[in-house]
Amino acid sequence: MDKSSNVSLIVYNSYGKEVNVLVNNSKQSEGLHNVVLSGSKLSAGVYYCVLKTDGNVITKKITITK
Repeated sequence: MDKSSNVSLIVYNSYGKEVNVLVNNSKQSEGLHNVVLSGSKLSAGVYYCVLKTDGNVITKKITITK
């Protein structure tokens, strides 16, 4: 991130249902941050990770295989 911001990082299934909240509207400093998503409790399939910051929304598709 290029500046401090409130951040949410949420995982949704392919139906749009929220399945995991990795970061919940937390104030984060600028810089590089890491988050670990364990797929052990998720079924195989397609999921969407949505990163929301002050003014930006980024969505990435991920596939979990077992």
